[in-house]
Amino acid sequence: MKKPYSVSIILRTDKKGIDGKCPLNVQIRLNSKVLKLPAKQKVFPEEWDKKSKTCIGKGFGEINIFLKEIELKLEKFCMNKINNNQLLTIDIIKDYYNGINLNCFYTVFDKMFEIKSQKLKEPTIYKYNLLRKYLKEFKKQIDVVEVDLMFIERFEAFLRKKDVGKHGISNHHKNLDAIINLAIKHKLMIENPYINKEYKENSECLEFLTPDELESFSKIKLNHDSGLKLTKDRFLFSCLTGLRHSDINTLTIGDIDLKNRMITKEQIKTGRIVKVPLNTRAVLMVKKYGKGKDKDELLFPSVANQNDNMRLKTLAKTIELNKNLTFHVSRHTFGTMMVNYYQTPITIVKEMMGHTDISITAKYANVNTDIMKEAMRNKFKFKVS
Repeated sequence: MKKPYSVSIILRTDKKGIDGKCPLNVQIRLNSKVLKLPAKQKVFPEEWDKKSKTCIGKGFGEINIFLKEIELKLEKFCMNKINNNQLLTIDIIKDYYNGINLNCFYTVFDKMFEIKSQKLKEPTIYKYNLLRKYLKEFKKQIDVVEVDLMFIERFEAFLRKKDVGKHGISNHHKNLDAIINLAIKHKLMIENPYINKEYKENSECLEFLTPDELESFSKIKLNHDSGLKLTKDRFLFSCLTGLRHSDINTLTIGDIDLKNRMITKEQIKTGRIVKVPLNTRAVLMVKKYGKGKDKDELLFPSVANQNDNMRLKTLAKTIELNKNLTFHVSRHTFGTMMVNYYQTPITIVKEMMGHTDISITAKYANVNTDIMKEAMRNKFKFKVS
């Protein structure tokens, strides 16, 4: 069977320099395409034997060994790719020759992220960087051929152990899927394991706290653990305002108008401006944490999402809450309360939560059969004649 590629050393007589010397190139033919790469050596035309592909004359022993090593190295690389049914393109060969190891998934990830990041906002860039960090924690070295469905499933199990929450797992899957798709487009990978993997969140399993659960949570007594107390208050404030974790972390005194009881904040994730009214409970929390602070200071001390989530698990145990409590549950709680318990029009809730599409807000309507039962018992009453 004829090889689809060939590797040879050639003399570029068409590139003769002022000194009369010509550069040596490595020429790779792959199917109908030709790639010429510099061997970083120059000789006079009469010092090159075209038939044997070697330099002739005295003093060329080391150069001939060097050229043969390059040729054999590229031959071996191409042969391994073909024998293992891996993708082989001119660009892949060029990157390999230049020391870029495209067998390494992290190299592929970084190249694709460099392309994607030009169109991404800071919060999304942060999420891709976090994904790469988690991948490195999961496995320090990853070959491209390893990234199959089993790899994806094992990585998901790793994320569950890290307790990043359903929403976090879904986001990491979405971003990894995007990187792999872009790699396939650039012919750096052959197939996407996500073809056989569903990772979108199921709205029927939306986690939120009921008013009774929220009240129980707010009454948790803490002695001297300032970390738990801070997370508890940050979570409650998010339940009362619908602000995301990133927005709680960046909320400044200047974003809050106590006189008019209103937060006006640019969302970190979307860049959209949201206006959220403050109820009495939220106002008291602002006064407590904002006392003596300037406009540019943060209302709450910043806390990593992972740390907040770990503390929330501890807090949930104290009230025997049988729910997977993560910080994002606070935002679900706000949306659910506004739509289902306080009958706030979805269009208004959409603006308060900064959603770009009303269908996102609509997922909070009747997310639980208990809510529907309560509505039928208490609000849908009439006499039968």
